[in-house]
Amino acid sequence: MKVYLVTGAASGIGAALARALLARGAAVCAADIQPMNALAGDPARLLSARLDVRDAQAWTALVERVVARWGRLDVLLNVAGVLKPGYVQETTAADVDFHIDVNLKGVIHGTRAAAQQM
Repeated sequence: MKVYLVTGAASGIGAALARALLARGAAVCAADIQPMNALAGDPARLLSARLDVRDAQAWTALVERVVARWGRLDVLLNVAGVLKPGYVQETTAADVDFHIDVNLKGVIHGTRAAAQQM
């Protein structure tokens, strides 16, 4: 049984991936900053976790939790992402920081934490 960590699992592509992996018999840690109301599965193979991908320490703690539960982490699927549509001249500095923090730093923090256990 492979062990997956899927971010952005509360909706969209992340939720669809988590459901598909569970249907295939994988162990899945489904993580998101939003509650995962629609995701259900065998408690032995599903761990739902709140994760703010911008938080490097939260990443380390979650990866350690996955390894403690299943003994390893095989695959990280960094699906979490944000996009606030609009015109660039209307974008604030806070909007830019938010996009970079989630879409870039979140991936780097997650990949670093996962790679240390793989």
